[in-house]
Amino acid sequence: MLVSQVAEVAGEQRETIRTREKLGVYGFERAGGWKRYTDFETLVIAVHAALKRAVKDDDLAQIGCALAGKAIMDEWIKDEEGTPYFDEETFKRERFLFFWRDDAGEWTGEIAATVGEIEAMVNGRIVESYSETPIFTTVNLATILKKALIRMLEVQIKAEMAAKDRLPLPNPAASTEGT
Repeated sequence: MLVSQVAEVAGEQRETIRTREKLGVYGFERAGGWKRYTDFETLVIAVHAALKRAVKDDDLAQIGCALAGKAIMDEWIKDEEGTPYFDEETFKRERFLFFWRDDAGEWTGEIAATVGEIEAMVNGRIVESYSETPIFTTVNLATILKKALIRMLEVQIKAEMAAKDRLPLPNPAASTEGT
């Protein structure tokens, strides 16, 4: 995808994406210049943007982005041609991000795979921090991923439709010549 398409998927400005990329926020390195983004890179950028809007914290968004990126890489399936995709079961899978402050006050995070697992993490954090302020937050990563994947598909379809509109129409007179 082009940066303008990635920006549309992520709901961000192109320059915001470029700036964050230069700062290493997304956790992947890219060569400078005009390039297309892979589906993985687009998804990571969209997840980061959604997390930043949800938690309003740069550190949490970056930690969540790294956790989501690893989860995405672990769940890609490749077809016969080596093209990665999510199957229906993977698309439907629940995923939650759980963030908490450690003893030094730094944010850390983990992915939970089920509602029961996230509830146990929340309850454990409440018990552990009963005498202190229980500082933690959760984010439904599955919802963020699903929305980002759907937006990616919509942007790709829109680009394909625009490309078809730019194709020259066949000349009916040319097809009857020579008959």
